[in-house]
Amino acid sequence: MNHFWQFQLSLLILLAIAYMLYRTVVQKQSSWQAQRLYLIGTSLGIPLVLILSQWLSSLTGIETKVNIYQLTIPSIIPEVGSDGLVVAPSARTGLDLVTCSLIFYAAGAIYLLALLLLQMSRFSSKFKFFAHCEKHGLPAASYHTYVWIDPQLTSEQREVARYHENGHVHYRHTIDKVAMEILRALLWLNPFIHLHRKEIYNIHEYQADRYALDQGKSDTKSYALCLASMCGYQQSYSLAHPFIHSIQNRIKMIYNHEDKNHMKYSAWLLLGILLIFTTAWVIPSAHPSPANEEQATLAERYYGPILQVCHDASPDDKYAQQECTQNRIIEYIYGKIKYPEEARKKQIEGLIVVQFDINTKGQGHDVRIVKSLDPSCDGVAKYTVSSMLSDDGFTFVPRVKDGQLVQDKFTLPIKFKLEGEKKE
Repeated sequence: MNHFWQFQLSLLILLAIAYMLYRTVVQKQSSWQAQRLYLIGTSLGIPLVLILSQWLSSLTGIETKVNIYQLTIPSIIPEVGSDGLVVAPSARTGLDLVTCSLIFYAAGAIYLLALLLLQMSRFSSKFKFFAHCEKHGLPAASYHTYVWIDPQLTSEQREVARYHENGHVHYRHTIDKVAMEILRALLWLNPFIHLHRKEIYNIHEYQADRYALDQGKSDTKSYALCLASMCGYQQSYSLAHPFIHSIQNRIKMIYNHEDKNHMKYSAWLLLGILLIFTTAWVIPSAHPSPANEEQATLAERYYGPILQVCHDASPDDKYAQQECTQNRIIEYIYGKIKYPEEARKKQIEGLIVVQFDINTKGQGHDVRIVKSLDPSCDGVAKYTVSSMLSDDGFTFVPRVKDGQLVQDKFTLPIKFKLEGEKKE
């Protein structure tokens, strides 16, 4: 699987766990501020820790060393219909599925980021923000430190709306909104980012309502009636905080007084556990120590893929087995592969890397090109290696690890080089 989609799958699982913990524990036992911090922390922290952990793992991890045989194939002009001519199979042209999916994902992210930048440009000044609110008929809204109140509201409605919007300004909810909109654009395919975003925006309104009740002169019943009287207004979905967002849910919530001291640290505790779990998800549990790195490399070098006939010829000499394996593969490749006519005419030369798997019976299979050069050269190389593996003389010694037979991989670079020919 492509590394990008592996990252997306890991992120999907971890954000799903974070969201389930929020709904089952944090939402029921924490204050709104703790819930807000938990949702923001997991939404931002999990992707960042995943990226950082993978980067650190790539710096500190020790890659397994394997022998690579680099073969130079001389330029041979094949004769049509002659014996031993290798004909390259037709190669697919165009973009593969993984590339198309990445382009589609990037296009969606760029589109959403462009919309976000457009909205931010519309709110770049108080005058533009007020014009936007008036155009969309918002009774009240806020963005950053800008607070819009429709002058046509009643005095009671204006007072309630002003305290409410000042609550958004007090808690700096715009920072949350901008961060979540950026995350939504970059991770738009992840459904749990959208769920986190929805919950955060609801919490913003609950916090602002509580702030308005604490700072204003209205009692709970009067405040709820004022909210209900403004249900007929149309919502405008943007970076602004519209006063009429989720009115029905807010009326229910203002009657539920939050207990600020109940399970005060539950959100922080769960956030820490999730970040630790994220780190453990991507960092290997153990790496070979520097002192043992050379021994581990040599061990892999000694006991790498070995042909069975070479092992039988020198059962106690690992170096001889390796040399025998290398020579037999070189001899076969030199004897069978031909320089493609199409590539020769186009003066194409370079390196192709072929890889295949070795099963627990020592049989090679699943030949694939991991570094491409040209469709004609790729086809010749893949066909020749596949033919080699079908020969009974090219069965490998099954790999044993921790007393168990395991599958192995063999990487074979083949270099196509035009020798003795003058390039045009």
